[in-house]
Amino acid sequence: MIDRGELIGRGRTSDVYAVGRTEAVKVPRPGVPAHWAQIEAELTIAVHELGVPTPAVRDLTEIDGRPAIVFERISGESLWTHIQRHPENAAGLARELATIHTRVQAEQAPSNLPDLQARMCTKIDQAHQLDQAERVAATALVRELPSGDALCHGDMHPAPRAAHQPLKGDV
Repeated sequence: MIDRGELIGRGRTSDVYAVGRTEAVKVPRPGVPAHWAQIEAELTIAVHELGVPTPAVRDLTEIDGRPAIVFERISGESLWTHIQRHPENAAGLARELATIHTRVQAEQAPSNLPDLQARMCTKIDQAHQLDQAERVAATALVRELPSGDALCHGDMHPAPRAAHQPLKGDV
């Protein structure tokens, strides 16, 4: 078990805490399924091994009785914070983020990654804020998407990326 430090990030489903200067721990909030951390760690490891610029997974642990992921810590303000402070850079940074997204999707997904359509359908089925008709309609739309073996980030937005991380380069 590790001691979490200062809160350095907050997302929709998790909080991120400093662990010294070189690591950070992502702790899912109550209500997030316990198996989520294991799945996220496996996906991140697989993508990192492809050479996609992502923080390395260092460990799986528990924080306050919840499974958590220890990552390599990337210091600096988030790209989103940078854009808010320097809106004049937004268009160029958005283009660079789109380029990264395109390059990620050009990669062939490792065979050990779960099927994206099946995963999306499961998440839709578990989205109880939607009524049954909305879940059926959303699932039908997902099933119409083309299948394939391209890598898909699934959550590519500027909030988790440090502004000083290179946006261009080998993916």
